[in-house]
Amino acid sequence: MTTEVEYAWAAGFIDGEGCFSHQCQRNKYHYVILQIPQKDREVLDKLQGILGGSISGPYTYQDRMSLFFRYTLSDSKVAFHIDGLWPHLGTMKKKQYQQAITKGGEYG
Repeated sequence: MTTEVEYAWAAGFIDGEGCFSHQCQRNKYHYVILQIPQKDREVLDKLQGILGGSISGPYTYQDRMSLFFRYTLSDSKVAFHIDGLWPHLGTMKKKQYQQAITKGGEYG
């Protein structure tokens, strides 16, 4: 079970680095995901330990000089954890989540 302290840490990290967005597959399936690109895999491993999700990469930036990893939390896990994260998320990230679920847009 995720603790209040873990939710607070995760929400702070999401506030600073994360992006809630709406995704659509085949114009039929609509869902919200959380994604966080990050050079430091260790911090993504910590987030994955708290919320689950997946980490992909490393990928190369367009400059081909630096690598990054991408953390993704799927729709069902976002829905499962949003109540625990909500009290700790900042105003802008709450708005971003609400826009993603209501308008289907992506907001960074």
